[in-house]
Amino acid sequence: MTSEKIAPRSAVNSLMVGDSSTTGWSETAAALLDGFFADPTTQDRVIPPSQGADVDLWSELEVSRAVGSMKSGKCPGEDLIEADMVKVACGYGFLRPLTRLMNACLRLGRFPSGWKSGAICVLLKSPDKDRSALKSYRPVCLLPVLSKVLERLIRWRLLPVISNEDHASSRQFGFRAERCTADAIGLARSIVSDSEKPLAFGILFDITGAFDNLRWDSVMEELATRSCPGNLWWLIRDYLADRTVSLTSDGSRVVREVKKGAPQGSILGPDMWNMCMDPVLREVQERGGEIVAYADDLLLLVTGGSRTECEVHGQSMTDVISGWASRLCLEISRSKTEMILLKNSNAKGGKRVTAAGKKRLIERGNLTGSLLKVGKGGARPPCVRISEGESGIRYKNLVRYLGVTLGPCFSIAQHIEITGAKASGFYQRLASVARAQWGISYGAMRHLYVGVFLPTMLYAVTAWGDLVTDTLAKKLVRMQRIALLRICRAYRTASTASLQVCTGLLPLDLESIRWRLRAKIKRGASFELYGIAFREGDDKRQALERVETRLLDLWEERWLVTPKGEATKRFFPRIECRIGKDFIELDHYVSQFLTGHGDFSYRLHAFNLAESPLCSCGADDTDRHVLLECERLEASRIELRECLARVGSPWPPDLSTLVETKEVYGVFRRTCRALLLEKRRLDVGERNRA
Repeated sequence: MTSEKIAPRSAVNSLMVGDSSTTGWSETAAALLDGFFADPTTQDRVIPPSQGADVDLWSELEVSRAVGSMKSGKCPGEDLIEADMVKVACGYGFLRPLTRLMNACLRLGRFPSGWKSGAICVLLKSPDKDRSALKSYRPVCLLPVLSKVLERLIRWRLLPVISNEDHASSRQFGFRAERCTADAIGLARSIVSDSEKPLAFGILFDITGAFDNLRWDSVMEELATRSCPGNLWWLIRDYLADRTVSLTSDGSRVVREVKKGAPQGSILGPDMWNMCMDPVLREVQERGGEIVAYADDLLLLVTGGSRTECEVHGQSMTDVISGWASRLCLEISRSKTEMILLKNSNAKGGKRVTAAGKKRLIERGNLTGSLLKVGKGGARPPCVRISEGESGIRYKNLVRYLGVTLGPCFSIAQHIEITGAKASGFYQRLASVARAQWGISYGAMRHLYVGVFLPTMLYAVTAWGDLVTDTLAKKLVRMQRIALLRICRAYRTASTASLQVCTGLLPLDLESIRWRLRAKIKRGASFELYGIAFREGDDKRQALERVETRLLDLWEERWLVTPKGEATKRFFPRIECRIGKDFIELDHYVSQFLTGHGDFSYRLHAFNLAESPLCSCGADDTDRHVLLECERLEASRIELRECLARVGSPWPPDLSTLVETKEVYGVFRRTCRALLLEKRRLDVGERNRA
């Protein structure tokens, strides 16, 4: 709802096909399927079968594991058989005949035809897309569960072929165990920083419909090259033959044959793509180039001592990639392939001059941090062409690579800005269901922070976290503030430092360090950062505890020296006074006392929002006065006084005792609400009488 993903169910009524539009459901469905799964323009080649030795038949244990690996709750295929149904059936004698069936498929090299049909669901990519355009829709293919079980069994036996070191490239990070996008970005940074060349450019290749246009003869040829076991080769060959997809609505069904593409929703599809991409990754490296891939996202790293050297080297590597794409009948998108500057050790501090009332940087003969910002006489980027006779790949100041927005020389300032706007915008949209005095609970808001805000803000932080400067750290904390205000339901004038302590949530820049160091410890990577040392072989649990302790110490140092949060420090003089107290839940009323910013005339007068800083009783109308001293509100304090008397605390109490235990805090929270509501009632009455 808040992410604007939930929308009423809608049907695709009409599509523009050329200059005309479809006029009925069947015609529209046919246009969709033809657009998504058009036949290849060239005939498949005849591929000699693999000569690899056959693999053994599957055991009941393997089949049981494959069935158990199927996730529950997923949409079934056309046969409407769900994963849970198969799991239950295997517990009632179905496992043995299922194993015999799977082994028969392996012996005969036949994949059941009923398992080759995919049910298509069509989704609109986003609400702002043109509903009459084919490209505005995305097909989702639902395959039978039993088909996926057999695919899983095939993949397990195929793993030695897929990961064969003689063929598999170490530069592929997509669909590989224990590898992620952050690893790919991190490798790209390492390659650039380790290069002795002063210049480095990145070329991001976009392959049009990569998975949808993968040729099956290329898959079978690669399997044969890798000496795939013979019986698996024949089974996969049949798996790729005579596949169909269908679109159904109200009893009408449109079917199309599929002759290319990694089967959507399949288990084997990603591995098929990786195997076909491995050759080009290896060839680029063998020719002295540097390349990083994540699935179909290709990043070519071009280094050189001059622009000319970068052009020559970049063009030769681009020709290799273009040739590979041509052989596989894949198309590189000219409009979406981009280039960006990643390193420039030659850059000198340019002289700023004023021209036409604007400052601009002029540098002659040098590549500046952002090539598009140079003035007259500045340098141009290298000219690299995808095909001869075409214009060069366009240079950009900002590119989006694997979900991270990168600026020149791996700048991440814009990434933090963009993700911050996205993450904080989520909390802004919650405003309609999280008002000051009603709506989503504190616990739910806190869970959303941990489950949505943090993963959005800190996505791939292990790759860019070390680039966070003091300025960017402050920007991270500013983004965090928006979320904290919603969680606390506090006044906007409350300091960020107070909000962090009240919620017990680590400052976002320190949270980013926590994510980075945890990831390093999990992988066993040695480091010595922020006063924490970890070596391969060290106890990981103890290392994680050292990280937590050190980060709390850093937070404590900030808290003790900040001039802000005076009221909060009365309750939480040290960070350790807040950590571990899960019973502390905040609301609009208790947050006013914990932060000192609320419906208090003394505070409002400082912001010119009240005529006088005094309470009607004549004393300064501060948060402490309202909580402990004002005689008008004595009746609202009775429960709190009695509670403190039971635990042996004097009156007036040390404010830190009010947040010490669950019992006392519960009474304190109710008292805050009672005091502020009664104060408002009395103030309104006095104004009316006046």
